[in-house]
Amino acid sequence: MKHKLNAFLLITLSILLFFTFSCISPDYKHLNRGNNFYDNGKWNEAISEYTEALNVKTDLMQKGDLIRIYSNRAAAYNNIGEYDKAIADCDAAIKLDPEALFPYINRSFSHFYKQDYEEALTDCDKAIALRSYDASLYYHKAMIFKRLATKTGDKNYYNEVYSNLILAGQKSTDAKFNQMIQQEINVVSTLMSPQQ
Repeated sequence: MKHKLNAFLLITLSILLFFTFSCISPDYKHLNRGNNFYDNGKWNEAISEYTEALNVKTDLMQKGDLIRIYSNRAAAYNNIGEYDKAIADCDAAIKLDPEALFPYINRSFSHFYKQDYEEALTDCDKAIALRSYDASLYYHKAMIFKRLATKTGDKNYYNEVYSNLILAGQKSTDAKFNQMIQQEINVVSTLMSPQQ
């Protein structure tokens, strides 16, 4: 009799949990759909689902999930060239948590694409402060300095390009990525050399 009661309670609890989460979590349904669209490069559909997740969000949604929605939607906006909207989403995510990494990365790319290189550097430096072991961040920083050198004609920026590429290479364990870094180092070394 006791085993039947325990089995009945377990089944009842499972059913209640299923209905509870399936009924009160439409925000998570949209978050998951948005992530699926994002993973498949369907940026507009992802943006639509992330927006819907924000529109129907419940008090049960965790702060980390809200940050993820804003950050992912920002990345999708970057992919379709809506950089100001991406920056606004990153700002919202950073307001929720000033130590969240990906909003700084996404906002750095937004500024980079807008050719606001100083702003891109500021956000890239914040991301590096949060994740100093990430080789891709140093590579991104090198590319920002490379664009600054081209934009301003100031060859001194190539020293920054070079040093950040070296740091990226030291932190990377990916052979293909290291090959790409080395190619950039070769190009920058040529640009740094005095003209004959």
